[in-house]
Amino acid sequence: MALIVTVENDIEVAGMLAATLSSSGHTVRVADSRQQAMDLVEWQRPDLMILDHRMPRLNGLETARLLRADAGTASMPLLMLAAQPPARASEVVDRVMTKPASLRTVTATAHELLRSHRDVVPAAGPHLTSPGRLRAVSRLLDRTDPVAQRMLAALTAELAALTGARTAAVTLVLSDAVTYVASVGVPGPLAEAGGLPAEWAPCSLVVDRDEAVLISDTHADPANLRNPVVTQLGVRSYAGVPLRDAAGIPVGTLCVLHELPFAFDEGTLKQLATAAANAELLLQTTV
Repeated sequence: MALIVTVENDIEVAGMLAATLSSSGHTVRVADSRQQAMDLVEWQRPDLMILDHRMPRLNGLETARLLRADAGTASMPLLMLAAQPPARASEVVDRVMTKPASLRTVTATAHELLRSHRDVVPAAGPHLTSPGRLRAVSRLLDRTDPVAQRMLAALTAELAALTGARTAAVTLVLSDAVTYVASVGVPGPLAEAGGLPAEWAPCSLVVDRDEAVLISDTHADPANLRNPVVTQLGVRSYAGVPLRDAAGIPVGTLCVLHELPFAFDEGTLKQLATAAANAELLLQTTV
């Protein structure tokens, strides 16, 4: 599920929000100041932020403007929940709600915002540059086993046929690049390069969050229309699950892509998750 940060001046309201959203399966972090909120954003990259307006030192609207001005958080969904929302809040945040608001309504609005922002192709996040994770990827890159590599290639071909995907791949994700370990149907330019920049690739989000990602239609987010994977390679649908090393560190992905929108669904993610166990075993003996 999602990671949600709620920035709330009222401790009682913060507790009720956290309890309600947690009961829906989300992980909730509570901040009572702008600085604490920004620290959580920097280190945990939440999927949604719920902002009060009245906060110490910097109010909710000013905090929202800071988030929108930063390329790394510009597309983060923002919900303002305040007793007296500022008049121009709707120009900066995605949704404005006035206290008191029912917890059911707040939860429903949060779910709506999360769904509408699921189809964002990500930029690289702080977890991608974690030294421990990068060492784990480097260890895998130092290994080679032709037999296991052929088996990974066969796995991707079988997965493409099973899901109806144009492209299927096993990847390793570095801080600035995604490398194809095994693949089928990769477009010519990417096949020749052996990978692509991390900021172009949804695989970065899979690894950064260590969770499955389903993008039904890349065109749903206007920011994606500038992404070369979309504009030059025509990728409209993506589904990917994380691949982890023996220590459980996310190092890459098992993913499928298609030039048609809505080509994949939750069933595709289940198929990928089933195949990922075999891919992880093979990955630990090859690349």
